[in-house]
Amino acid sequence: MVPKLGQSAAQRSLSLISHAVVASLTLALSREVGAQSVAAGGLHVCLLNDSGVVSCLGSNRFGQLGRKGLPAAPLTEPVSLAIRASAVGAGFRHTCALGERGTVLCWGANDFGQIGQRGSRVVWDPSPVNLPEQAMAIALGDNHSCALGVSGLVYCWGDQWAGAVGTTREGDSVHDPTLVRAEGRRFSKVFARSQRTCAVEATTEALWCWGANRAGEVDGVVGRTRRRPVQTGVRAVGNVLLTRTMTCLVGGVAISCWGSPESSVSLATRPVGAGACPTNPMLGKAQFCFQDPRLVAVNAVSWCRSTEGSGIECSTDVAPTSLVKVERVGMSDRWGCGIWRNVVRCFGEVPADITGR
Repeated sequence: MVPKLGQSAAQRSLSLISHAVVASLTLALSREVGAQSVAAGGLHVCLLNDSGVVSCLGSNRFGQLGRKGLPAAPLTEPVSLAIRASAVGAGFRHTCALGERGTVLCWGANDFGQIGQRGSRVVWDPSPVNLPEQAMAIALGDNHSCALGVSGLVYCWGDQWAGAVGTTREGDSVHDPTLVRAEGRRFSKVFARSQRTCAVEATTEALWCWGANRAGEVDGVVGRTRRRPVQTGVRAVGNVLLTRTMTCLVGGVAISCWGSPESSVSLATRPVGAGACPTNPMLGKAQFCFQDPRLVAVNAVSWCRSTEGSGIECSTDVAPTSLVKVERVGMSDRWGCGIWRNVVRCFGEVPADITGR
């Protein structure tokens, strides 16, 4: 399907998905992958192993697998790339990796500049992004990308329609890495999802966010797009969990959130109102919380939580009594994939480009 002009980036992205609703999909790999991280995009999955090898599977219609000349049909066996990386991230139709010596490499769809290149709507091979300094972390939203420099400054590029790039520049597309306007603040972590970005300030652990704010997912104030970073009033001493419609602070005896709860999560992890949440002195604006502190990932139809040892168990509303056991997991908006003993296990409303059906 060709996206229509006049649609928002989110509408254009979602119009491209064909879902095959499955409770669990298992793809046995023909060779040892040993993934230490999993990144789930809109139509593809990428794995990073202990040796720094990046492998991707799924759709390559927009070059998101990182290799030109692959078959038109979706791939259910990972294709390895000739790069070494310490991190990998997946956007809706693009992919980035944190390469050797702090370089950032991106490939895939570039219609919003999310690859950081000019002059091409599709970049088939991993291409270096022209950052002003070395990077130490990356984060990808649907159609934008961000890098955390070794100095603590954050740079973003791609879709600016809802302010996710963090600049006041007009227009939908930012093709060059652009310094986020944070008044010189330095950050230690960066996160991205959908059409927004968040970062943790290095000295104070304050959480700053910017971008789409339709449900108050940036700062609890519904409807006002934030094109520059705003302080959320939260100290992010633990992990930060982003979904399309909510932002959560993971740590303590509950997971405190603001925005709009994902509408269809299982009763096992259904959010409750702020009045039923445990007191969290570091969070002044919780609107709801998840009372299971083991929760590590959630989307509109699935959730994952840690188990004893290093395992993770995931479930989906498609089959709420079925648990999928994995060691590493990556979540998209309505599906996710994990690795378990050289097997890729996916769950939720998995796209046909992943299932191969």
